[in-house]
Amino acid sequence: MKKNFAHATRWIVAALLLIYTLSYLGMSRNGRYEPQVFGLLKGPDDQPILAPKAAFGYEWCPFERYSEDGTIRLKSVFYLPLIGIDKKLWHTKDRMETKRYRVKDYFDYGTMTYSDLEPK
Repeated sequence: MKKNFAHATRWIVAALLLIYTLSYLGMSRNGRYEPQVFGLLKGPDDQPILAPKAAFGYEWCPFERYSEDGTIRLKSVFYLPLIGIDKKLWHTKDRMETKRYRVKDYFDYGTMTYSDLEPK
């Protein structure tokens, strides 16, 4: 009886992990890179412009992290382990440069303008 229970438990845990991973993959397929840190720059007319800090770059965001009222979304906490793994293995900061992924608030330092980039 104990062997059957242990065997069933392993299958249940494996199934839950698979569902957890597949649900993250499904929800994150519309993810994008977003700037990590902003700071002020002097614009063309000596006006301050809020721009991403180049030293920190862009970071993968699989889905909106914050609600409209500014509170963190529960799914960001729930999927935190998979988000960390995803950023380490697949959606590294270097991949943003390939232009194969969406980028929110891409800042062009030449024209001092923002735009959202779509994959080519």
